[in-house]
Amino acid sequence: MAKDAAPLDSDAEDATRLRDCLNDLAGIMALPALSTGGEPGQVVSALLDALLGTLPLTFALVRLNDPKGGPSIETMRVAESSGSAARADVSFASARLGFHGEIGIVVAGSERRDFPARTDRLMLDVAANQAAIGLQHARLLSDQRRFATELEALREKLREDVFEEVAAQNVPEGAIDTYPRAHLR
Repeated sequence: MAKDAAPLDSDAEDATRLRDCLNDLAGIMALPALSTGGEPGQVVSALLDALLGTLPLTFALVRLNDPKGGPSIETMRVAESSGSAARADVSFASARLGFHGEIGIVVAGSERRDFPARTDRLMLDVAANQAAIGLQHARLLSDQRRFATELEALREKLREDVFEEVAAQNVPEGAIDTYPRAHLR
């Protein structure tokens, strides 16, 4: 009878681990939504919180590459201390941010000897992919805002140029100061 109890315990433990992993994955899948419209720092913060909240990590680090070739930005978060004064060896795992790592990299470290297990690797990869989506979205929004600002400046310059040209041709000299610009918009 005891022989049959061990597989049941193992099956129950496996089912619990699988359920926990699926719950964690569901939370990580929400990373882009948590950072929608946010800045890259918000995306990185959400990623680090998610990793430290779901994996047994000692630390997590994100390095973001500057798309314009400037210096990289690195952010590291360390897990709450276990209370032991002695430090153990740390195993590392990494995942690229972006298809070829063009956005950056995520590095996670754990004192667990079997780190990264398959589920740890899955969680890290999914989290990196979801964060990459959020970071790409943040960069696109930033580009869109910058283009909108530049476009508005060009429109205003064009309006002024048109106003001056129309005023120079149609309005008697000296009357240009009194011609309402709103008529040209």
